[in-house]
Amino acid sequence: MTIRSLPLALAAAAAALVLSLTGCAGGGASDPTRAVGDPGASQAADPGVKTDVFTVKPGDCVDDTDDENVTELPVVDCAGPHDFEAFTSFEIDEGEFPGDDEVNSQAQDACIVAMGEFVGLDYAESKLDVQYLTPSEDSWTKRDDRTVVCLVFDPAGKLTGTVENAAI
Repeated sequence: MTIRSLPLALAAAAAALVLSLTGCAGGGASDPTRAVGDPGASQAADPGVKTDVFTVKPGDCVDDTDDENVTELPVVDCAGPHDFEAFTSFEIDEGEFPGDDEVNSQAQDACIVAMGEFVGLDYAESKLDVQYLTPSEDSWTKRDDRTVVCLVFDPAGKLTGTVENAAI
């Protein structure tokens, strides 16, 4: 899985989490869907536990990591300070691995649209930014990984609580 960010956000706020998570799936950019349930409530693991990047789901809040190749992320309680909130996921269409550039392009396009809907404010007007967990060629091939998980973050610092409908 790989985590990527928009260039400005990457430089500004997420230098440690970026570039090369090994092990998440990706999905088609055409239909991102939010998880049904309690937004801001961790669904993958108990807070304080590192969880496999394949299990990060919408509603989970996670903290950054200094690892270059990330296979696990620390799940934290969304009510407290956290670096990222997962807000949607989608599947990339079946077939051969389309390449990192195409996967990242699909992830960026879909996550930006979905973030505006989640936050309640158009991406261009929001102070928040997106990152995403994407499949690597290895996870695509070996684990049939097609899922992209979109994460929202604040380049100015940690989030506290969910940002669903926060209009910031």
